[in-house]
Amino acid sequence: MMGEVAGLRMRVDEALETYRFNDAAQAVYQGIWNIFCDWYLEFTKPVFEKGDEGPAAETRQTAGWVLDQLLTILHPFMPFVTEALWREIGDRETPLIEAPWPAADSGLIDESAVREMGQVVRLVTLIRTVRAELNVPPSRRITALVRDADDALARVIERHMVLIRRLARLDELTIGGTPPPGSVEAVFDDAVVSLPLEGVIDIDAEMARLKKEIDRTGTSIAAMERKLGNEQFLSRAPEEVVEEQRERLEAALHARHRLEEALARLDISQEGNAP
Repeated sequence: MMGEVAGLRMRVDEALETYRFNDAAQAVYQGIWNIFCDWYLEFTKPVFEKGDEGPAAETRQTAGWVLDQLLTILHPFMPFVTEALWREIGDRETPLIEAPWPAADSGLIDESAVREMGQVVRLVTLIRTVRAELNVPPSRRITALVRDADDALARVIERHMVLIRRLARLDELTIGGTPPPGSVEAVFDDAVVSLPLEGVIDIDAEMARLKKEIDRTGTSIAAMERKLGNEQFLSRAPEEVVEEQRERLEAALHARHRLEEALARLDISQEGNAP
């Protein structure tokens, strides 16, 4: 995470120096919300739960340092909130506005660690996405199997097995083997992730739900395409209204694609159950 902070500082500096304030604000948002809150804090929880004070103390100090750096970087965009947080979370000799701007030390950036943790994040995200698309209850722990993984990916999974299982809500995660009937599959790089869902969800009912949702989305898409194909609408409607329709159409097309992918996974799982 220290490398992420260094990289964030460099991206923010570059954006500010070229007066791209929106890009700077977006980089800060992504760094704090998508990386620190969404993932880093989740990554620290297994360390604290183990009860080993040595690693726990080191992780706590690192998290505290990172939070201080993030508050400093965020301060130009949200001065009052960050100043209040700065005072609340520690004894400070100076106010935040007088704190030094974080150093952009590129030496802190470990590209191999970034790639490795990026794989972990993408794998967890993929499993979470498939679970959500197929209505697997969030509280339900399932199993997963990764096949055709190369040696590098297998090592990453082995090193972070506890973390992946926790964040993806898995009882078991295995590398290699044959998926049982009723498994849905998703491609992950050059590997395939299989989730055995027979008995976890009603596959026939879920397929019917997905087909109904695809039809409903298709009706909405057809209506939007007709509107955007109407020259009178395009010439008379305000530009922002037309743009809003285009954005809604793009979102609907993406949603239908995701629904069709989910249905295809269940179709394949049903084929695996065929005699």
